[in-house]
Amino acid sequence: MKDLVGQMVELSQTKKSSKEGRAIVLALREDIETGLKAGWSVKAIWGALRKSGRVTLCYEAFLRHVNKIIRTPKEVEMLKYGKEEVICKTSSPINFSIQSSPNSKELLK
Repeated sequence: MKDLVGQMVELSQTKKSSKEGRAIVLALREDIETGLKAGWSVKAIWGALRKSGRVTLCYEAFLRHVNKIIRTPKEVEMLKYGKEEVICKTSSPINFSIQSSPNSKELLK
C-alpha cells in the first residue's frame, strides 16, 4: 500500500487543469449546443461524450464549463431557480380602497 504522500504526488500529476477542461468544452462547443437545442440534458450529453472518450472531465467540471461558456447567464439562473420570466401586464392600474368602518347593509346581504 502506498503512503499518503506518494498517492498525492501521483494524483497531482494526473489531474487536469481547469484550462484543459475549458479547452475541451470549447472544442466540442458545436456538438454540445446541438445537443442542448435538441432537448438533451447536459448530463446526457456529458455521458455520451465520456462514453465515446471525447471528454475525461468529471460531470461537475463539465457542467461548470458549459454554464460559463455556452449558456447565457439568464439560462443558468432560470435552471438554478426553476423559474421562467413572467411579465404581468394590465391595461390600467387597479384601484383598491378599504373603508375602516364596515357597511352593515352589505354585511347582512
